Amino acid sequence: MRRTKRMSGDKRNIRRFVAEQARDYWRLATRNLFAWLALTVAAAAIVLLVLIAAGEAPLPHGSPFLGLWRVMQSMGVLLHGGVGELARLEWPGVALLLGALALFAPRIRSSAAWLARRASRVKVGEVELEFTPEAAKELGQNTDEAFKLFRERADREFRRQIAALDIRPLLEATLRHSSAHTSGGALIPDVQESRCTLYVKDILFEDRLYQLIEYYPWDGKLSAGRTFSTRFGIVGRAWRTEKHMGEGNAQTDHDALMRDWGMTREEASRLTRQRRSYICAILKAPAEGGSEFTDGLPLGLFFADSPVENAFGSASEATKLGEGVAHAALETGLRTKLKVLRDELNRYSAGIRA
Repeated sequence: MRRTKRMSGDKRNIRRFVAEQARDYWRLATRNLFAWLALTVAAAAIVLLVLIAAGEAPLPHGSPFLGLWRVMQSMGVLLHGGVGELARLEWPGVALLLGALALFAPRIRSSAAWLARRASRVKVGEVELEFTPEAAKELGQNTDEAFKLFRERADREFRRQIAALDIRPLLEATLRHSSAHTSGGALIPDVQESRCTLYVKDILFEDRLYQLIEYYPWDGKLSAGRTFSTRFGIVGRAWRTEKHMGEGNAQTDHDALMRDWGMTREEASRLTRQRRSYICAILKAPAEGGSEFTDGLPLGLFFADSPVENAFGSASEATKLGEGVAHAALETGLRTKLKVLRDELNRYSAGIRA
């Protein structure tokens, strides 16, 4: 009696052990693609053996595998019958039934979602991409954070270089130079409601300009660090053409700004677009010895504007004043320092093409 109880207890332990091993393997298979494939192959092999057993003659009487063989034959007969019944079903109705089950059964929905995630994941070398709405949202957040971090580091490096090279004091000296006087003999900062700044090539994105310093005289607003497309506005046009430009009565019509300058309606409506006078001076690299070098690469762009009509003179006078600013920047050493700035910051350039 005791031996019978011990044997039945051993059988229960064996069944429990087998069940635990099966559950562990199933958990592994749902997390690991190779384990899932191995499980699929094993299941297919069992089905194949069942089908073979159903079609083969029975084993000789007394064979040690006779019981297992008969069980497999019975399963094969049932499988053949099940396949035959499936072939006679109305499949549109079956598809509708399966769809309803998938819609209302949480376990089926979760399994389908898991299979969809498996099918939408691609791994190339050490890079894994997942094409799902959740992955897209996560990728967008990670990308935004990465760009924000890189921009903050770039801004810190810009500020460090600006302070080390005395860029703002050199700009002030350039504006006091005799070549930077208007046709009426006034200094650019003394022109009514005028402001000016410097732009250089951005180190994060290609085809964008970076506002290097705050407006001078400072208007109380933090504008340094902004970036603009080289395909946008008068600053972008001057940079692309590498020519000094000036205007005494710039158009402020919204439709004209959208048509001729690539602005959206919101951009054309901003108050900053109502500044009628401007100067764009291209600051190029000086030749050896610090002389004029008109064919050098653009280092930066000097920009000044005012809401007053003809504040810097007519269009031709404003353009000529831009040439004077470029010459003054050479005399004061501003262009030389901008070249040092460019050479230093090029080491950090990411060159991302948007």
